[in-house]
Amino acid sequence: MLPESFLNLISERNLTEPEDKWLLAVSGGMDSIVLVDLVARMQQPFAIAHCNFQLRGEASDADEMFVRDLAKKHRVDFFVQHFNTKYYADQGGVSTQMAARRLRYAWFERVRRQERMDKIVTAHHLSDSLETALINFIRGSGVRGLRGIRAASGNIIRPLLTATRDDIELYAKEHSLSWREDVSNQQDVYTRNYIRHHIVPEMKKLNPALEHSFDITSRRLRDADLLIMEKAERLMRDHATRKGSDWYIARKALLPGNLAVAEEVFRPFGLNVYQVRDLLSHLQEKGNTQLYLSASHKVNVDRKFIIVSEKRDNPPDELTIDGSESAVAHSLGIFHFQTSRNTGFLHRSPEAVSLDADKLHYPLKIRQWREGDAFQPLGMKGKKKVSDFMIDAKIPLNLKERVCVLESDGKIAWLIGYRPDERFKVKPDTRRVTHISLENDQSV
Repeated sequence: MLPESFLNLISERNLTEPEDKWLLAVSGGMDSIVLVDLVARMQQPFAIAHCNFQLRGEASDADEMFVRDLAKKHRVDFFVQHFNTKYYADQGGVSTQMAARRLRYAWFERVRRQERMDKIVTAHHLSDSLETALINFIRGSGVRGLRGIRAASGNIIRPLLTATRDDIELYAKEHSLSWREDVSNQQDVYTRNYIRHHIVPEMKKLNPALEHSFDITSRRLRDADLLIMEKAERLMRDHATRKGSDWYIARKALLPGNLAVAEEVFRPFGLNVYQVRDLLSHLQEKGNTQLYLSASHKVNVDRKFIIVSEKRDNPPDELTIDGSESAVAHSLGIFHFQTSRNTGFLHRSPEAVSLDADKLHYPLKIRQWREGDAFQPLGMKGKKKVSDFMIDAKIPLNLKERVCVLESDGKIAWLIGYRPDERFKVKPDTRRVTHISLENDQSV
């Protein structure tokens, strides 16, 4: 029975608390009308939200009036929003369906917060979940996509997910409910509708209980997905280190080549499954390096680590130091300057340097390295290109863009974070020393 499965799902998944207030997403179609009836019968506090996507002219306005009257009947608050969906889709370069989905969920969340509601409740059901899984299968989804729609996602719950479309229709007729029909649901122009009208019926000829078989499979996949997530979390906990905003993941940790686990590891960094598969194949080649780009990150397969760094829209700052500053802020961190007589103390860490103060000519400049830059690394007799030095120092590809230099009178005095220049080194007869340190170094 639908009411029993509805209440069981809420209880089994701990979807809500008795005192929670629900914001029901109601289109006016059969599924959402049944949802309203069930929620009203369980005496859960609720309000109704309706989106008018202005895609079907007068029919869209009639849907809105129908849902408005439904809210009056149940004496609950009613919220409505009109969207120029086609314009949004064109501007965003997405399908009308995707545009509608983004618009409605963003608006539902705004209403939920403004009205201090606890949950957004949608009428997605088991047949919807099966169709979603088939769409994702066709598109080459991973385990997460194949499990269908989740009963809970953040503040969104879907308490009808164990009911089929036939179950919902039977309930609606038994309780003499009326609803609005969306004629666009009969058009095969949408992938979901084609699957609903043609693929699923053929599959049900082979298995009449298809949705319920899928429900069991979906639960198995959900459990499998949890195991994959746990293994990915363990891998990051045991084999990954965060340095500044970068992640260093040990290559050896991913060498077994588990695609599902690797996909979960790199999901937060925006890599798609094809990039992850290619990355795993490169790991098999000892010493091989490769750079992968997502919309948000750069992922560099280096010799010992996979280094993940955020994409930066702008190059490092270019600053001029006139000699009066004791500290200056830069995109790499905070540079501290101190000049004193030569006591024999010298900085020797990558983040700090001690230079002959009398050989520094102000104003100094901190800038990003450029092609053609050369300097005389400390301890060397001749000059070396910065690009060659970075290759020899095995600086990863995705970190090279952060490398900066301290320049004095057109000469590089310090390849910041790596090596000072021989020409500016402190000698026994040096009278004054300028100590420069970088706090909160973001270059490595």
